[in-house]
Amino acid sequence: MFKMWRCNEILLKNFFYKFDIENSLIYVLYAYS
Repeated sequence: MFKMWRCNEILLKNFFYKFDIENSLIYVLYAYS
């Protein structure tokens, strides 16, 4: 169960990594606007 959760956690991190890169640009724009 724990090992399965770790696998899902890694998959989620990889999935949201691109999402965070795209959103980081938005956060920068808000921070410096």
